[in-house]
Amino acid sequence: MSKQAQANGTRELGSGNRVINHFTDLDAWKLAHELFLKIYKWTNEFPDSEKFGLVSQMRRSAISITSNIAEGFGRYQAADKKHFYIMARSSATELESQILVSRDLEFLFKEKADEGQKLCITVQKATNGLIKGMKNRLNPTPSSPIPIPQQ
Repeated sequence: MSKQAQANGTRELGSGNRVINHFTDLDAWKLAHELFLKIYKWTNEFPDSEKFGLVSQMRRSAISITSNIAEGFGRYQAADKKHFYIMARSSATELESQILVSRDLEFLFKEKADEGQKLCITVQKATNGLIKGMKNRLNPTPSSPIPIPQQ
């Protein structure tokens, strides 16, 4: 995935200038989706007393990541895209914290918690690439000075 993804309507360029036509083509979304599936499966094993507590929070955080990446991809303006990508990154950070709490409460074995935390960090980094791409679109660095028209 290109850290300098550029939006063109609903199309973005990925690494190697591959055209990304759908949000499911984004590496950040794919990683977040993998994380969501793991969280959903793992939280099925939590105590029933956590069904409306930590289980609900973790699932909402996990789905928020993929949803915000998708919504950001669907936006036209770079500033709008960046906003939703930042929200996705924030949800990944929130989920990372919830995974650590789940480990400390012994709802998750250390191995699963470590795997989940590493995947959260990977998602955060991938989402940072999307954010950086939008920052570059909002504040482009000119490769050469703007020519002054001759009179």
